[in-house]
Amino acid sequence: MAEPAPVYKLRSMLQGHSMDVKHVSVVQEPSGALLTASRDKTARMWYQHEDNSHSVRKIYKGHTKYVSCSVYQEPSEEFPSGLIYTGCQDGKIRAFLPDIED
Repeated sequence: MAEPAPVYKLRSMLQGHSMDVKHVSVVQEPSGALLTASRDKTARMWYQHEDNSHSVRKIYKGHTKYVSCSVYQEPSEEFPSGLIYTGCQDGKIRAFLPDIED
């Protein structure tokens, strides 16, 4: 007899991008943070709150076409807060410092 399929429950919904999201990745620090990439030509860093909701911490702009992927590089001696890399449909990979304000 087959085991019943697990039941999944919606835990959180992130709203902020104006077009579809192409990529989501988990960020190690701070715990629970997410990085998203979208057709709206932005990537966004989301922080998790105690109630499991998320809010946008930073919006990474400057892309001329949609952002297809994003990744967080762990901190190093040269970049103590790490780096955010985005891949854009314009053929460019951009690097952002996660803690620098616009």
